Amino acid sequence: MEFEEIEDYLDASNIFDVDPMDYALVNEIEDGGEEGDEEDSMSDMSSEASSGSEAGDTPTVDISHFKDMVTKLDAILKLLFDHFHNTRCVDHDHGEFADEAHSPHALSRSQFLILLNIFNRIILKTFKSRYTQFLIFWFSSLDPQFTDLFQGLLVSKALFEVEEPVITRAAAASYIASFVSRAQFVDGESARRVVGLLCEFLANELETFSEVVASDGSASVSQFSVFYAVAQAVFLIFCFRWRDFTSESRMEDEMDEVNDTRISSKKWIPALDVIQQAISSPLNPLKVRCSAF
Repeated sequence: MEFEEIEDYLDASNIFDVDPMDYALVNEIEDGGEEGDEEDSMSDMSSEASSGSEAGDTPTVDISHFKDMVTKLDAILKLLFDHFHNTRCVDHDHGEFADEAHSPHALSRSQFLILLNIFNRIILKTFKSRYTQFLIFWFSSLDPQFTDLFQGLLVSKALFEVEEPVITRAAAASYIASFVSRAQFVDGESARRVVGLLCEFLANELETFSEVVASDGSASVSQFSVFYAVAQAVFLIFCFRWRDFTSESRMEDEMDEVNDTRISSKKWIPALDVIQQAISSPLNPLKVRCSAF
């Protein structure tokens, strides 16, 4: 939570119904073991705020506790950024490596895969993680292969791993939107490839919706939560990267009467045609607000 949200809430009631620092992992984690330990550890982080409260009591909250916790978490994140940055700089200064396994690229790849695994197991399943994900966002910028691997994980989670919980798939779609729309190192070709996959998914979902309506006569909008999350991702990426989604068509024979030059005609890439279909369908994503993501 932001300081302003906390302070506004305290001004209104001075009491939290639950401990807001208890950012437990989404209960879809089924493996137990490591994940369970991590969830317990995250709950322990909030023990100061609720210490002294009996079971069933509503804990009062000291705003200074949150400021101290935010300062600690910010410091940890900065140390991680500095560590990876300094390790990368030192490795590049070492020159040639006889053992390829200990080369700078091998070390960076190993670090990235560890971060990717942590993101997949924890960050992706943590509700409203505000800043932690930017560590892997930054690391993905260091190598085009890292960028592809990260985008591949997100696309796979959102579109193809249908056994994943809906909230996890929707979160993955949200991360795709945030990453592709803002990361300057994601080039136009990559953005078009990702949006093409997202749009293909939307087309398939529209077809599924039509089949369900044809067989049952009706369909629940709640069945298509991932559809709305993916549509929102396409909208967000388009807002930031729309220039990458135009393609040159033939040179028109028309002449610009003012400048006396030929007019170059542009059109949207074919993948975006599904957006008009989606808006015209009963599932119209413009009527649904995906505020949770």
